[in-house]
Amino acid sequence: MEMKELLVEGKSKQIFQSGEPDKIIVHYKDTATAYNEIKIANIANKGIINNQISAIIYEQLEAAGIRTHFIRTLGKRDQLCRKVEIIPVEVIVRNIIAGSMCKRLGIPEGTKPLNTIYDLCYKNKNLGDPLINDHQAVALGLVTYDELEYIYGQTRRIDEVLSGLFAKIRITLVDFKIEFGRTPEGGIILADEISPDSCRLWDMDTGKKLDKDRFRRDMGKVIEGYNEILSRLKVEYAPDDCEIHEECGVFGIYNVKDAAQFVYYGLHSLQHRGQEACGIVTVDGEGRMMCKKDEGLVVEVFNQDNLSRLEGDKAIGHVRYSTAGGGGYDNVQPFVFHHHTGDFAVAHNGNIVNSSLLRKYLEKQGSLFHSTSDSEIIAHLIKKETNSEARIDAIMDALNMIEGGFAFVILTRNRLYACRDKYGLRPLSIARLGDGYVVSSETCAFDIIGAEYIRDVEPGEIICIDDKGIRSNHFSTFKRHKMCAMEYIYFARPDSTIEGCNVHAFRKESGRILYAEAPAEADIVVGVPDSSLSAAIGYSEASGIPYEMGLIKNRYIGRTFIQPSQELRENGVRLKLSSLKDIVKGKRVVLIDDSIVRGTTSKRIVRLLKDSGAAAVHVRIASPVYAYPCFYGVDTSKRRELIGASHTVEEIRKIIGADSLAYLSTKGLLEAGRRSDLCMACFDGLYPTELYDNAVELEI
Repeated sequence: MEMKELLVEGKSKQIFQSGEPDKIIVHYKDTATAYNEIKIANIANKGIINNQISAIIYEQLEAAGIRTHFIRTLGKRDQLCRKVEIIPVEVIVRNIIAGSMCKRLGIPEGTKPLNTIYDLCYKNKNLGDPLINDHQAVALGLVTYDELEYIYGQTRRIDEVLSGLFAKIRITLVDFKIEFGRTPEGGIILADEISPDSCRLWDMDTGKKLDKDRFRRDMGKVIEGYNEILSRLKVEYAPDDCEIHEECGVFGIYNVKDAAQFVYYGLHSLQHRGQEACGIVTVDGEGRMMCKKDEGLVVEVFNQDNLSRLEGDKAIGHVRYSTAGGGGYDNVQPFVFHHHTGDFAVAHNGNIVNSSLLRKYLEKQGSLFHSTSDSEIIAHLIKKETNSEARIDAIMDALNMIEGGFAFVILTRNRLYACRDKYGLRPLSIARLGDGYVVSSETCAFDIIGAEYIRDVEPGEIICIDDKGIRSNHFSTFKRHKMCAMEYIYFARPDSTIEGCNVHAFRKESGRILYAEAPAEADIVVGVPDSSLSAAIGYSEASGIPYEMGLIKNRYIGRTFIQPSQELRENGVRLKLSSLKDIVKGKRVVLIDDSIVRGTTSKRIVRLLKDSGAAAVHVRIASPVYAYPCFYGVDTSKRRELIGASHTVEEIRKIIGADSLAYLSTKGLLEAGRRSDLCMACFDGLYPTELYDNAVELEI
């Protein structure tokens, strides 16, 4: 989504006109102000945290039937919102007397009024936003009495929802201020952020202030208070489907008629690796590159009409989740670049850990970036001056400057390149299809189009495919086979084979080893659909405890699913999983899952089984304790948000409500794949690369 004209420059936000006339983009800044901007500071990442907090709150308000201008987040700092005409009257809600009201009335801070106080404020910066009454607001033409009545009704409802929301995470909503706006149809909706910048939020148990007062009154690090709010909100209200996400999947094809059609089916097979956006680039017979990409699922973005216009026998495709750089149309891949040496397109799976340093270097060299994605960096490195005119030399030079985990597919007029990082962190495989070739993030995509698997791209290798066939180059002599362990545990489809090991077989063996390491006395074994089912089968076979389908996944919950009620949102796992009550009732259940990240989903699933009558729920995790964030293309939280980083196994057991809890050991994980090495940094903190600016995310 493109930012256009700057409409409003606020104290803590900027508002831009988007590419659509009826929508705006709200950009959250790091600026903090107090005392009518006498006190000003920039607090690193404050805007990112406020964006996340306000997005969760907006979603909860919408679920409760309160209309807001919020549509969705676009990235780390941006929100797409409906464009409205702001009503220049702000409502201040005071549940407890604090701040300026204490001084004005001489009442001690913390005094609770008999009834909630609603103050009106005239939004006029030059006048200092003075308080006004209802009659003055109407007399000045700012609002009508009918509109005021509606605004007060909505405000009371917002206060009720927010007070309950924060109370559930042991936070008192002391006061907050909000604005409303008129839609083009004349309706009135909430059009103001609700975050620690605009609320007073006190910890119920300690009284500690977690809001902007930390800045106003020098009461401790602001970011710590804001992070505390965010982490609590995520535990209670985060969607069940966003614990861990693989960032991307890539697919390429060479010398196959109607290449785009095959890429479409390949991307459909890789859809589990990215469900936010997708795209295809082809090269036609005259060497012209054609591109179709957009936000959405493969079946939403592509149809027979637009696929038929993507002519040619060479193509690359991409599916993505947004991690580095965030979402939005500008970050949808593949990227197409025009250069005097020839046009080329790039698609990328993974993450470049030294991206910020490379971006600064390239910008000093004159590069202009069109996206915030780290994937664009490879193209600028390829385009920079090189001593050789050969494209392969430019690619090799570029890859040697990049640090991290990656799989690139690069399409030119005459060639397809497939590149894999020197650590072997991200998967990439090659297959034959007729007289042509195919490359893919996973081998499952070969099966659907009838391609025959040849081999994996080796770590540090560049495969060049052209009319001469396949040629191999190596950009690095330093090579490791540190495949991401989570590919086997969680990301890859069970029918994929990664570096010679079938994913289903790996998971099944991990379940068998998990039983040997952590047996449980139980009546049935139940796996959490889908990635844990293979491990559950293995645990059942090793233990002799019957495997049962105790949980059913609702496969029709999609991105466009209608917003459920507040009650269902709070028990959100029920929307995506249901239990077979007759199967689990009265039974001691061994629940097999692949990982516990924040604990949100595990807590809800255990509660679901016990509500269905399970006599006991023994949780067994087919991986080690997840305690460190990934920086190589997996969308995980900062370390402080990972439950395994700051809690013992026994503490986690209590939090999720299990009768017992045990994890697979790192030794058992390696044994399951008959491997001597894997990247297990998310378990042991032993990262194979330098982390550069990312190291700050390791703080607890």
